[in-house]
Amino acid sequence: MLANVPAAALPSGTMEALPIYIRDLGKGLLMTGGENAFGAGGYLRTPLETAMPGYMDVKSRALADNLALIVAERERLARRLAELPYLRPYPSVSNFILCRVVGRDAAELKRALEQAGILVRYFDKPGLRDHVRITVGRPEQSDALLAALRSV
Repeated sequence: MLANVPAAALPSGTMEALPIYIRDLGKGLLMTGGENAFGAGGYLRTPLETAMPGYMDVKSRALADNLALIVAERERLARRLAELPYLRPYPSVSNFILCRVVGRDAAELKRALEQAGILVRYFDKPGLRDHVRITVGRPEQSDALLAALRSV
C-alpha cells in the first residue's frame, strides 16, 4: 500500500520492481491519493505508472480547469465551515469535506438541512455518528449550504 507516498521516498529498486510484482506476478497494490501521490508525487512517466489502471496526469485542459475550480471552492468552503461554532472540518484532498459536529446532534443537523433543501451525508456508524460529509459543489451551492447552516 502506498498511502500518499512520494516517488522519491521509495527505496532503491522499488519503482522498477513494483510493475513486475503487479503485472507479472498478479499481485495487488493499493495507492491512495494526497498531495504526495500520483502525478504530484513524482510518479508521472515512471515504471509504476505503466502498471497502474489509471493515469498520473490530467488528460484534458477542461478537466484541469474544472479540478482547479473544485479545489478553490473546497478551500473556500472549508474556511467558512470552520467559522461555524459547531463544525470542525477535517483537511481534505477530495471533492467532499468531513465535518465533526460539536455540541449538537449530527443526525438532527442532517434532517434540518434536508428540510431546507440541502443534502449532506450522515453515517450511523461508530466513530462517525457525530459527523456529516459535505460535497463540494459550485459557489452558489456552497453559499446556500452556509446560509442554511447559519439558520438551522
